[in-house]
Amino acid sequence: MELVADKTLQIISTTDKVIAAAEKEIMLTSGGAYIKITGGNIFLHAPGMIEHKAATHPHSGPASTSFSMPSFIRAPICIECSKTAAEHAASILEAL
Repeated sequence: MELVADKTLQIISTTDKVIAAAEKEIMLTSGGAYIKITGGNIFLHAPGMIEHKAATHPHSGPASTSFSMPSFIRAPICIECSKTAAEHAASILEAL
């Protein structure tokens, strides 16, 4: 599945938080630089400068958290229902 935009794409929560989670890897990239989170490690690479500013820089040792990934049911799709939904530009199909 892909989410693609020709121009600016914003993901905003105006009253709470945004959570991005993946079972294997999360990667943010632009201009040849990237931040990759995988296997309990964080990789920060850049062809240019990396700027890090803060009032303090505590380093207290390793820590982690867990996140429960949702499961998806693999159900057969009704072909006739799919055709009808496409004809009516519907975005939701019922499983058999």
